Amino acid sequence: MLRAACPTCCFAIDSPHGLRQVAARVAGCQFNDRTKTLLPETPVPTIVTPNPKDRSFTFVTKTPPVSYFLKKAAGVQLGSKGGEKIGSVTLAQVYEIAKVKKSDPSLAHIPLENLCKSIIGSARSMGITVVAE
Repeated sequence: MLRAACPTCCFAIDSPHGLRQVAARVAGCQFNDRTKTLLPETPVPTIVTPNPKDRSFTFVTKTPPVSYFLKKAAGVQLGSKGGEKIGSVTLAQVYEIAKVKKSDPSLAHIPLENLCKSIIGSARSMGITVVAE
């Protein structure tokens, strides 16, 4: 099993994410097709499970990490080092991020309110303030 956060539309055959045991060209084409609607260089957590017996594979793409969404919403490049406040997001933005993350099968069973609380906690740890409006 290969776990990677690949940038969108950039799954290359000779990349470190390339698969030696499966048809890498097919994997790359399928990955690029699934991520073509996302912005370029968006990190996409991907799990590739090869079957060495017949050189087939399955892979699952997930939504980008919460930190990516928070940095985009706050307009910052990196999180805080040392607890300083580097930006802010609104509760409406947190709610939108939670709705996107809710589409992940692994998070579908978690109530939206709890996802929002988790995202607020992530924002605080990154030095991003959550404001009402």
